[in-house]
Amino acid sequence: ALTYARIRALALPCAVAQFAAEGVCRGLGDTKPPLRAALLAGLMNVVLDPVLMFRCGWNVAGAAAATAISQACACALLLFELNGKRGNRAPSTIEAPSAKEGNLLGTSLALLLRSTCQLGTWVFVASQVSRRLGARAIAAHGVVLKVWLLFVLAAEAPAVAGQVISAGYLATGRRARAARVVKRLGKATVTIGLITAAALAAAAGPISYAFFPTDTAAAKSTKTIFRWAALSVPLVWPNALCEAVLLGAGRYRYLAGATLVNALVASFATVALLSARPLVTSAWACLCGFFVLRFAVSAGGAARELLPASRAG
Repeated sequence: ALTYARIRALALPCAVAQFAAEGVCRGLGDTKPPLRAALLAGLMNVVLDPVLMFRCGWNVAGAAAATAISQACACALLLFELNGKRGNRAPSTIEAPSAKEGNLLGTSLALLLRSTCQLGTWVFVASQVSRRLGARAIAAHGVVLKVWLLFVLAAEAPAVAGQVISAGYLATGRRARAARVVKRLGKATVTIGLITAAALAAAAGPISYAFFPTDTAAAKSTKTIFRWAALSVPLVWPNALCEAVLLGAGRYRYLAGATLVNALVASFATVALLSARPLVTSAWACLCGFFVLRFAVSAGGAARELLPASRAG
């Protein structure tokens, strides 16, 4: 676990830069660069994980190195694309109130706390799996996590659209219109989530045996984990949209505090469940629970921002 954490820490500057660059893309209303960076990171992770862990014999260190290298390359791609967009302006013409400028530091710290809690949960769960269950379990966990993260990051596309559009309407007091837009996007995200979950569950077997053709035990474990991942995908898309609405409404501290509490609950649950039932599926049950908590909080917060306007309209 310590080896994994130390290697992953080397990529922390890239992670911070990538989050900042993604924020710039959101401000510009352009979701394509983050999507391309996410696809690059996911594909590199899927390829490098089995190579570094098994062919190079690095085990847990290989999993951490694969993630760090992938994140560094994705960050470089994103920064390169942003460099070509210098001088572009955001599509919104709404000016932010000057009173909010003094809250920039507090807002940044809140967003940093939220992102740290999200990433910290993934790292903590991975470290617990590697420490308690060994190389085969972390290999299966790593492969599924990287494929699953592709869906998580792809969900940012409709989320960014919802954030940009709803923020513009909320800033000008047109809450009813914001609610209608979010409702349409919400239906789309639920549909996409169900379709991608079905596709992921159907492809679980072929993908698992493609990555572990000579290790039947690892392939079976990976196939089972893919099904757990498929259960969480229908929540990933609408949760990303609801959190984006809260960000557009300026509810940074609410979102950061809720994510911190949810991350602590998921982390304690992971330790307890892995102690009682030392299987990698136990860790994924906790990750699914983490998303259930996040969606409950984000959906409730988004509803408080939008539903009063819907009733009034």
